[in-house]
Amino acid sequence: MKTDRKPVDEQMCRTAQLLLAGGANGEEAAKIMGVSTGTISRIRRAGFDLETFRKNTEERRIREREAAMPAPAPEAQAEEQVPGQISMDLAEEQEAKPEMSDTVKLMRFLAGKFDDVEKLLSAINDNLVKIGDYNGQILRRMDR
Repeated sequence: MKTDRKPVDEQMCRTAQLLLAGGANGEEAAKIMGVSTGTISRIRRAGFDLETFRKNTEERRIREREAAMPAPAPEAQAEEQVPGQISMDLAEEQEAKPEMSDTVKLMRFLAGKFDDVEKLLSAINDNLVKIGDYNGQILRRMDR
């Protein structure tokens, strides 16, 4: 349900200033004045000045309109494209990836070396386990 908006004037700005200076919070001031808390917030942000409030409101409306409007298609692409034709944006693919820093290169190199060392240690551990098993079998055979 849409309510009727009250136009913001000097009287409303002054009333909001007095209410907020008197200790009322934004919700209480909005309820007393019959406007939304957003209006009170925008009046406060404008420094309780009507001209600043109107300028800020106009700038906000322009930003909202620009955000709502879709971006226009490039003219060069629109002229070359046939209706129903699929288009590709190759500009993103043509950009070169940034070169890796020396630190990143070193970290990747060391990570590969640590993997190699881990595989080697795992193989040595497996061999030591086998040697221990063989020694145990030999000692059991000698005890009989």
